[in-house]
This record gives sequence, C-alpha cells and structure tokens, in this order.
Amino acid sequence: MENFGEIQIRPPVTEKEKVDHEKREKRVEKRQEADYAGDVESAGAFLSQITREGNEYTETIPLKSDGEIDNSVFMDNAGRTLLESARSVAITHDGLKKLIDGIKDKFKNLNFSLEQNERSLTLTVENKLKKNAFAHWISGGAQQWTEPKRIVHLSEDGQFAFFDGSMTGIPVAQLEIEG
Repeated sequence: MENFGEIQIRPPVTEKEKVDHEKREKRVEKRQEADYAGDVESAGAFLSQITREGNEYTETIPLKSDGEIDNSVFMDNAGRTLLESARSVAITHDGLKKLIDGIKDKFKNLNFSLEQNERSLTLTVENKLKKNAFAHWISGGAQQWTEPKRIVHLSEDGQFAFFDGSMTGIPVAQLEIEG
C-alpha cells in the first residue's frame, strides 16, 4: 500500500478474496439463523413446559428513561429470563418482538401479551394447551380426527399431549386448540 498523507490506497481486491469474503458472510448468516432457530426452540419449549398445567409465565422487564430495555438488569439478575436466554437476539424492544414472533410461529399454543408503562414492560404468556382442553390434530396440512379430542395428559417437557383412548403422544406443535 502506498501512503499519501492520511489516505491509504489499497490495491484492487482479487477475485479469490471476493469469493472467500462471500463464503465467510454466508457461513456467518447460516450460523446466525441456526442460533436464532435454537433460541426460538428452547425459549418456546421452556415456556410450554412451565405453562403446561395452566400456569402463566410473567416477566417484568425494566426500561431506561428513554423507553428502551435496561440491559444492565439482565447482567444482575440471577434468575432465568426469556431475553437473557436468547443469545441470538439483541436485548431491545425489536429483539424481544423478533423472539416472540418466532415463538408464536412455532408454538401456536402460546398466547403472548405485552404491556408497557413508563418504567417497565410486562410480558405474560399463557398456554392454551392444557389438561381438559379440546384440540384438533393437524399433520401434513390435514386434520387427522373428525372431532376434537380432550387432552388428558401432557408430557413433562410439554412437547406431547395425550388423549382419551390412546397411549400415543401427539406433538403439541401439530395441535390446534378448539375455540
């Protein structure tokens, strides 16, 4: 490189450098997508499990004076929080919205509400899928039962539901709650 004062002139980038750069960018993008998918899966499973018996998950997230999420609280908080466990999203309003949207797409049994005041956001999650609820089983885009069936049990991890007359667990991701 030649120096002309403070300006540095770099020789043109070679074709190989361009290809290598594009490959690196694609690897980074794939890793980010995989990390996000993993965060959605683990956060959705966590929420499904703790809300499976009709419990609600509530988290109050402090806000700074500018209305943005206060990141310092996550560093001080010893308890598990939804955003703290999701490493692929930024701890911001947009990051929280992205995570919730991903979970909603994958875990249709979870209902989210987000209320904001001057000092905090309160996230509440309810699981529509619980014991005694009636559900339709949708697999491969087709209904598997002519009538909805009553859930009699949910697996410990909240991933499978069991119904009257069957010992086979159905993945909760394939169920739609009636009503």
